[in-house]
Amino acid sequence: MRQMSTLVKRNRKTDDNNSIGWDAMIRDAKKRIEDLKFSIELFEKKKAAGDRWPGAQLTNHAEAQQHSV
Repeated sequence: MRQMSTLVKRNRKTDDNNSIGWDAMIRDAKKRIEDLKFSIELFEKKKAAGDRWPGAQLTNHAEAQQHSV
């Protein structure tokens, strides 16, 4: 959950006095950190296993095959 802000009399006001809002932001940041750590572990395992990078093109394709739509 991202912290929300509201427009009050042409000024942007954030509800930062609310401890629940801070708790939600902390939980959100920790969840993002966990997700990134998981991704890094997965990427390292795939690299160690010798998996090809998904965006890499095969070198034995002809030029016409690589760029055909």
